[in-house]
Amino acid sequence: MFWNLFNCMPKTFDEGLLPERDKHSIYYYQYGNPSGIPVLSFHGGPGGTSRPKYAKLFDLNKYRFIQFDQRGCGKSEYSDLLYHNETPYLIEDAMHLLAYLHIDTPIIVHGVSWGSTMAL
Repeated sequence: MFWNLFNCMPKTFDEGLLPERDKHSIYYYQYGNPSGIPVLSFHGGPGGTSRPKYAKLFDLNKYRFIQFDQRGCGKSEYSDLLYHNETPYLIEDAMHLLAYLHIDTPIIVHGVSWGSTMAL
């Protein structure tokens, strides 16, 4: 039964690239209910990428699941991979993403593998 959780991947209702900051542009994805309870997810890595299968861990009728490819990962873009690619800047990117998406309510933070450290 658990294996079915990852068979049918959800589709995004929104995705895009944040405007460049510190020589990095961050790519994000949103799944589920646009008016739902926001969940911000950090992927594994370092060097990993966002995966839609993690959105399936949440009831997408109730939650707005947000993932982003951290600096130097996935579809995120950079002109200098190592420039400001440190934990404080990754956290700033998460905060910038929430502001960009006009989310100012309490959120649930989720992380996978190394992303769980970022979530803490």
